Amino acid sequence: MGQTMADRVESARRRRFVGREGELARLEGLLRSPDPGIVFVSGPSGVGKSTLLRRFAERATESGARVTLLDARDVPPTAEAVALRLGGAAAATSAGRPVIIVDTYELLAEVDPVLREQIAPTLPADALLVIGGQHPPAAGWRTDPGWSELLVSLRLPNLSEADSAAYLTARDVPAAAHPAAIEFTHGHPLALALVAEVLRERGSFVPDRSADVIGVLVGSLVRHTPSATHRRALEAAAQVRFVTEPLLAALIEVPDAAEHFDWLRAQPFVESGPSGLYLHDLARTVLSTDLRWRHPELSVRMHARAREYYLARLDSPDPMTQAGVLLDLMYLHTDLRRFLQPPDQAAGLRLDRARPDDGAAVVELVRRHEGAVSAELARAWWTHPAAAWSVVRDGGADPPTVVGAVCLLAVDRVPDPAGDDTAPAFAVLVKPAKNLSLYG
Repeated sequence: MGQTMADRVESARRRRFVGREGELARLEGLLRSPDPGIVFVSGPSGVGKSTLLRRFAERATESGARVTLLDARDVPPTAEAVALRLGGAAAATSAGRPVIIVDTYELLAEVDPVLREQIAPTLPADALLVIGGQHPPAAGWRTDPGWSELLVSLRLPNLSEADSAAYLTARDVPAAAHPAAIEFTHGHPLALALVAEVLRERGSFVPDRSADVIGVLVGSLVRHTPSATHRRALEAAAQVRFVTEPLLAALIEVPDAAEHFDWLRAQPFVESGPSGLYLHDLARTVLSTDLRWRHPELSVRMHARAREYYLARLDSPDPMTQAGVLLDLMYLHTDLRRFLQPPDQAAGLRLDRARPDDGAAVVELVRRHEGAVSAELARAWWTHPAAAWSVVRDGGADPPTVVGAVCLLAVDRVPDPAGDDTAPAFAVLVKPAKNLSLYG
């Protein structure tokens, strides 16, 4: 039989597959090991889970495994249907280790307890069950003393900058257009594909003038929102640096936002930080851009509500609270946002009270980014009674290092320089040093 259209489609997919070598190597290593029995590959919509699972299925087949690839969109979400499909796949008589891959697993969420307790235990002992979905494994998988020993969870990130560039090159996007495309998409594969298509057709990509692309991406984010208020909660969270339950209530104007906050926390593109919840970069960019285009008046009102909420807390006597509120207020200005992204929790960045022995590190940080004159200003303010310092520590380093600083001045306690030659000159400098650095 000659080549089919499906063969041509798969051939094009293989040619354009880039990156994910680390994830593929991990999956192939698990295929060769008898220890794991189930692997969860999770990540938000459009991050490339299906592409990775198809490529792994090909490699597993090439290695001699007996592979069955199922898409939950083709399986009725009932325990009986899932048991029939998985049981039939495992019962095949051909040689090779049975590998069962289930994609779009979020559609089978209601069946997950039955799969864990009744269906998966009936699979052959050497079977490898690979599940791809938007969410990591439920607590039942992780806390069960039996399954936890057989479980591996892989969280799929966006593509790296180098892989994003290779992705665009494979789609004939000129190298000169790569930086802007990568900055907008943050390496999200679906976004890269859409932007690449626009660049090929129009020669340029401007987010505010590409409502069709933004619309597709917004659709992937809001597809499963239970109500209009839940969607509004998503849009509100995209406007601020971090969102807490009281702030969310103020932004969407409800007396109690507990239900909406809990729903936000469960979304695959939302992370938890020390100050609240924050959206992944692409989700934040897409939702903010769409709201400004679709409902500019609401965008302005949300910013006004956020500003009112922050200003009411700016007079806190706690310098740490003041520093956080100041960053939140600055984040409302879009031209400063690239300096004020929520910290990378994997890297362990956190805002902390300054200690006396942090002075040398802060002064050196200022010297490196602003020069000797600014360093002397920072040194002078370090011990001044009108200055309250906080620092950003990188807990991922050993020992933790200072990578940013914030200085808040009680201006009513700053002497008049005309009457006090010892008062340092006043300066405010903003520079990115892995996070935000402010020096007063």
